[in-house]
Amino acid sequence: MGPRNHFRLQQRKRYETKRFSNPYFQKTQARDWRGIVIATGAGLSLFCAVAIVFASPFFAIQRVDVTGTDTIAPSEIVQKTWDELRHKRLLFFDATNRFLYDERRLRDALGSAYAFETLDIARTCDLRGNGCGLDIGIHEKTSQLLWVSGEHLYLADLQGIVIRELSPEEVASWKAPEPPPQVPLPDGSLPVAVPVDPLRKLPLFVDVNASPTSVGSAVLNTNEVANLFAFERALGEMRILFSQVNIDRLAGKWMAVKTLAGFNILIDASGDIPAQILNLQVMLRDTLRDTTHLQYIDLRFGDHVYYK
Repeated sequence: MGPRNHFRLQQRKRYETKRFSNPYFQKTQARDWRGIVIATGAGLSLFCAVAIVFASPFFAIQRVDVTGTDTIAPSEIVQKTWDELRHKRLLFFDATNRFLYDERRLRDALGSAYAFETLDIARTCDLRGNGCGLDIGIHEKTSQLLWVSGEHLYLADLQGIVIRELSPEEVASWKAPEPPPQVPLPDGSLPVAVPVDPLRKLPLFVDVNASPTSVGSAVLNTNEVANLFAFERALGEMRILFSQVNIDRLAGKWMAVKTLAGFNILIDASGDIPAQILNLQVMLRDTLRDTTHLQYIDLRFGDHVYYK
């Protein structure tokens, strides 16, 4: 047995571990082009499949029908629905797609603009390729009064809840001057009467503070609405014409009925309305027979009636 060379064995082990190599003579590993092509093709196929499912008109909502409206134009609700359906989902696709459609969001969008008694939404899809449709059936809350806050005009119900804001077209029609008296035709008959805007028949309440108002909020309570209506009916029986009720919440119980004669009648809508009506009748009968220069009558303090 020859002598062992421990130095040579040590060097061989270091060489076999390849701890040191010349960077100028390193081998470049070949790329797996086949795997890259397969992965790219799979990704493109997946993207195309998603695009077909989420962008194809075959799966899209193409029709919106609205029934049951009374004072609201169906076209308004249709437009509001399309505005919500065109919101983006998954960054690129519209909510018109049957798989991205969210009924809860649509209900929230319509509910934020209108206060309905009932709202029914049914989606139907035609498997023959005509897409899907939405059938929206509504029952409006009965509006009983107009509420003005700043530049905004709203409809409210008997509970004092704001139902919806009037559209610019409705406001323009409401503000339009009364049509001139009809002139008889040559044959003596009258022309067809121009229909009166139904909004003109509703009592008008004005928030003098122009406080922010939203659909579904309470601007008056049920008792105040009932008492104000009762007071206005009494004024009608007394042949006192009025135009609106001004309400100042910041001044406490300050509600003033503005008469066409030029003076205001201040009342407490949460107080004893029959007693205030009686006090008004006595004041106009015994004390204020001439109201030409009258500015106001204040009925808010029980039997103590003030006027100026």
